[in-house]
Amino acid sequence: MKKGVLVLVLVILYSFSALAHEDLVVSHEVIQDKVLNEDEFVFKVTLENKRNVSDRFRFYSPSPFWEWIFNVEPKQIYIDAESSQEVILKLRPYEDKDPGNYGITLNVVSNNDSDILTEHSFDVEILDYDDIVDINLELPNVIDVDNDNLFRVVLNSNSGYVIPNITINLKSDYFDETGEMGILGEDSLESEFLIDFGQNVDAGEKDIHVFIYREDKLVMEKVQRINIAPSGNVQEVGTPEKGFLYNKETIEKVNNGNSISYETFTKKLSYFQKLFTSFSEEPTSIEKIDGYYVHEWSYSLNSGEGKIISIETDYREFVFILIGAIILVWLLYLYFKTDLRLIKRITSVQHSKEGVTTIGVLLVLKNKGMTKIRNIKLMDGMVNVVEKPSEFGSVKPSRIIRSTGGTKMMWNIPVIDSGSELFISYTVKVKAKVIGNLFVPNAIAKYVKSKRRRVIKSNKVKIFS
Repeated sequence: MKKGVLVLVLVILYSFSALAHEDLVVSHEVIQDKVLNEDEFVFKVTLENKRNVSDRFRFYSPSPFWEWIFNVEPKQIYIDAESSQEVILKLRPYEDKDPGNYGITLNVVSNNDSDILTEHSFDVEILDYDDIVDINLELPNVIDVDNDNLFRVVLNSNSGYVIPNITINLKSDYFDETGEMGILGEDSLESEFLIDFGQNVDAGEKDIHVFIYREDKLVMEKVQRINIAPSGNVQEVGTPEKGFLYNKETIEKVNNGNSISYETFTKKLSYFQKLFTSFSEEPTSIEKIDGYYVHEWSYSLNSGEGKIISIETDYREFVFILIGAIILVWLLYLYFKTDLRLIKRITSVQHSKEGVTTIGVLLVLKNKGMTKIRNIKLMDGMVNVVEKPSEFGSVKPSRIIRSTGGTKMMWNIPVIDSGSELFISYTVKVKAKVIGNLFVPNAIAKYVKSKRRRVIKSNKVKIFS
């Protein structure tokens, strides 16, 4: 009997305890659960009061060695009976923690009844700067210890995470430079440093340290090695060579120092010069600037090592080919050109009552060439001729041929001197009266030049009524 009573009491106590836990329900939504050490995790927490009386609640840590700092807004959590309220919970570690995933458990308890208590867990991740930030150190092609050198540090956030209050420090044995504070987000954060190495620079490989600070705290570091050669240890000799339509430049550089030296050489050429220029070694880069092509050679010389670059501009072959082409065109022109010019003109037109038209014709034969032309045969004619052509000038035809198709005349001209003109005139009577336009046949001259038969026709002539 006693044993049965004890079991009944335990069951009743357990039931009251279960009811107490159901009096308060806690849930949350994630606002920010992945952050860097310096930032806060943020959650929106919903507290639901299931009881039929109003109550006040608070958060607290169940562990005596609590490693997290939390803040709740609003700080006073008052919830009416059978109601709920949303609060903003912010968490961050007391001190830096290693990157990774963590589980944080908090208790929510009633201020009025300590038996009304609920545990709630939050899963968070602390990010690593090395995983979300890329550091790029851009150096000049050649480091000149005698002059200022432009170094550029570019930071990129590959996750779009916004990091405020970033400062970049560039440091080596010879300089210590710090850029302005900025914000790294979706856009790159860039700092440029004009570095002066100062005096007494030791040759050899040196470390350049890139330090990334968030406010005053070092969060990232990158080390990059560079080679520094002492100044004044590279000897340059230029040997120009010029000739007819030819130019050659030879540049020789020798490293007389005891360490590696980084060198550069540039040559500017116009587009026309570029067509006829060759190099003993192809340039590292070619860039068009203000209409000119800037060729650049970048290379390194070890101690005692030398390099020779030859630049040769040669127009001779092009000019000789051009002259040859001009001569060939001139010869072809002389070979195919006609030295004779034949002109036919109508000097007079008279109409008779009988319907016969009397036409005066003039032929002009001119030698345009530089030598005599011999054995020229000249032919001319007219259709529907009533009578034989008559009233010839000083040069009479050697033959006159009449047929049903018209009348033809032929002249044998032994020679015409260079630049001379020969005038041949005659009169012919045509059967029909001209009404409108009457086309007169072309005159034709034939001769032989360079063992080639040439035929020259006169211009076309019209007779207007």
